[in-house]
Amino acid sequence: MTFAKLKRPALPLGPAGLMSAGLTLILGVGCKGSSSDDRPTRTPAPAPPLGPAPAPSTQPRVSQMIPASGAAGTEVTLVGGNLQDITEVRLNGAKVQGVRLVGPERLVIPIAQGMTSGTFHLTARGGGEAVSVVFTVAATPVSRRAFLTAPIVQNRVFPGDSAPELKLHPNHPGFHLLDCPEPMRTNQYRLLYFPKAPIFHAYHPFQDNVRDGKVTGTLCTLAIKLPPAFQVILPSRLSRELARLGFGDSQVDLFCVSQDMPYADDTQYLFRPHSWTDPEAPDWGTYAQTRNVEVGLYGTRGDLQFVGHHADAFFPASITVHGPGQVVSSPNNLRVDLLDHKRSRTFWSLTRMGNRAAATLHLLLEDTDQAHLEALASSVTSFQDLLARVEASPLAGTPAGLALKGLMAPRIYGVSLDSRVEHGLRELTLHGSGFTGATQVEVLESDLTRAVQATAVDVQSDTLLKAKVPDATGRLAAVPPCTVTTPLGGTETGPEA
Repeated sequence: MTFAKLKRPALPLGPAGLMSAGLTLILGVGCKGSSSDDRPTRTPAPAPPLGPAPAPSTQPRVSQMIPASGAAGTEVTLVGGNLQDITEVRLNGAKVQGVRLVGPERLVIPIAQGMTSGTFHLTARGGGEAVSVVFTVAATPVSRRAFLTAPIVQNRVFPGDSAPELKLHPNHPGFHLLDCPEPMRTNQYRLLYFPKAPIFHAYHPFQDNVRDGKVTGTLCTLAIKLPPAFQVILPSRLSRELARLGFGDSQVDLFCVSQDMPYADDTQYLFRPHSWTDPEAPDWGTYAQTRNVEVGLYGTRGDLQFVGHHADAFFPASITVHGPGQVVSSPNNLRVDLLDHKRSRTFWSLTRMGNRAAATLHLLLEDTDQAHLEALASSVTSFQDLLARVEASPLAGTPAGLALKGLMAPRIYGVSLDSRVEHGLRELTLHGSGFTGATQVEVLESDLTRAVQATAVDVQSDTLLKAKVPDATGRLAAVPPCTVTTPLGGTETGPEA
């Protein structure tokens, strides 16, 4: 069995991970104890024998499994040593396809549709069974595909209709907000209708430094809470951070939030996770909470960062939500650098508080893109309708349009190519996510200079695809890079090399 070799940083080891994996490790050897009343005569220990130290064991071993349970589409990572000698993985006796090696210490096993809870048996070179570990296949959660039917909740609001300080004209027509799949607006800063998700705004969000023509602080038109199935589209560095923290799907809230950039001074923007940490805080009262968080930015291409921190930093901070009187977010820390209101930006943030985290896709829109989104907001009915209308609007091809389309991008976890050639064709099997509706599959030849288009593409499920690939001359690698194109999510190449 041949595995694709990937370069990835090591995953964390530790007792907590071992417990979650359901593995029992014996960390010593048994010996007979003795009481103080029955103590053997002490004799000098014999001198150690001369000669070279014994060679370290080359037997494959598993010390951690992440996660210990998951639904179809989950990737299970086995961490240990000498895993390069594993030649076959079986679950309940059935050979698992798409297994890949990530260095000698890591083996990744995709959980495909139809798999059931049981025991992974790993066979080592020479036919010896190396290790067995138990895995629980959980009920399949809402998939990305199923989420397409999630309703969009439209809500026409009139920010500032009772607050003249917001600089709204009395006859202002108001705005349409798009929440999915349910209303998710906070009471804090009630007149601005902020979502229960991390956002960016000025220290005084109502009117600080608002540009001419802007009537109020930042307007968050779109607020989507995504199901855990969308974790597959997180930036790789963000995914690694969640793995390092040991967070499972149920501990991570996923959001996609849009907002305009109304401030003339682009240095006014502060990162505000407060409406996620305290979503039920009131608009007015004696409320007071201090939260210790860790925060970071991802997918910024290195040109956006927190002031005083490098672009890749994930660092601790203290924030408060407090009264008395109007309940506000404080302090004025977590300021971001290099934003420009003339340029739309998309990127991710990660906020950790205790044993929970929020991963948020931010769409910060310049004025024209914001106007296009507002034009769609009065008639969108579902998540799929939103994606289709964005693709047919001037937002298509913009950073915001590409980021929304990327939510449905296919992901390739594993590739296997049958060694048999029949009528000049070899069978290709892809494991991943988001394959539904795939219109084209291409395979790169081993020299990576030419793509071969697959035929007879058979999408067996959203996570499993089979196709036939011409290879009469044997120019394809054992695990070739593949490209899948879908109508909703665009094109994805994988697995990661």
